[in-house]
Amino acid sequence: MSGAEVEKYYRDGQIREIARYCESDVINTYRVWLRYELFVGRLTEAEVQASEAYLSDFLGLGRNWTRRIAMGRFSARETFIRRFDIADSGSEADG
Repeated sequence: MSGAEVEKYYRDGQIREIARYCESDVINTYRVWLRYELFVGRLTEAEVQASEAYLSDFLGLGRNWTRRIAMGRFSARETFIRRFDIADSGSEADG
């Protein structure tokens, strides 16, 4: 999915797909922000790497996690459910 498709997905009632798209977008935005902070000198390369390692560990992603996020093969909700052993009751509202 791309941002240009969000309206179509919304009209088709595919709210969960939009949420999955947004989840990975939030993580990618955070990673761009880390690079920006490095570029302007507010973070060191070591701090950026530590932040990305913490994110990977927190989400339990393992190898190639950045590629899975970029390719849309990531669901933050499913990862958080697995990470915190939360029962997925399916009671999530779609909009």
